[in-house]
Amino acid sequence: IAVTALAPGDHVIAASPGLGTWRSHLITSQDMLQKVSKSLPINFAATLLVNPCTAYRMLQDFVPLQVGDTLIQNAANSAVGQMVIQLAKYKGIKTVNIIRERTDFSDVKKFLEDLGASVVLSDKQLRLPADRDSVVKGFGRAKLALNAVGGKRVNDMSSYLKDGGTVVTYGAMSREPNVLPAGKLIFMDHRHVGYWNTRWLEENGGSVECRRMIDGISRMVLDGRVVGPQMEAFKLESYKEAVERYFTPYTNKKQIFVL
Repeated sequence: IAVTALAPGDHVIAASPGLGTWRSHLITSQDMLQKVSKSLPINFAATLLVNPCTAYRMLQDFVPLQVGDTLIQNAANSAVGQMVIQLAKYKGIKTVNIIRERTDFSDVKKFLEDLGASVVLSDKQLRLPADRDSVVKGFGRAKLALNAVGGKRVNDMSSYLKDGGTVVTYGAMSREPNVLPAGKLIFMDHRHVGYWNTRWLEENGGSVECRRMIDGISRMVLDGRVVGPQMEAFKLESYKEAVERYFTPYTNKKQIFVL
């Protein structure tokens, strides 16, 4: 079969989860690859279909957000959280961002604000009625909540949601089940759904929409409107150090292997 969409020297990423992982060479059809700009930073391109895709799809697929709307998210300093902040800012959407109480809270808060965060709160502040009232008064109640933590934090975030608001769970860092008070389901009509990026790529990898997403995110990076998450690169033989860094509390960087 003739290859017409690609040429030697092109930069490509896999259109299917896991394709090409842990190997130096691969024989596959051109339909299983997505071409990306050679100007795109290589580390960002390698992770484009993971964290940036997750952030993009959660803003796109669950609630029709308009300019001036508000969303709330926990784990805001994660790679997904950083992308949510920037994509939301580009769309004119305000973000309430929750991070854990920590010794370098002020530094992380400033970092997220520089990315475009509307407001940054600690998980302790999230539970304080005075802080909640101040945020709601300043930004309005959120239409969308993005949950990567789980546990009681879900209930805390849902206190900021308007009637009919949607909570999208895409992670469970606390390893605790989501706390869903019946009153907020019954009387406020809150909706809880999940998002699994792997499933979306399995069903849509190589589609026109996937191509549109990749091109759109790539243009924003190349134009300087979006910056990729902070990363730490490790050689494969340094895997022990990489794993230790991954499990280090309160890190803002993503660990990647360079083969």
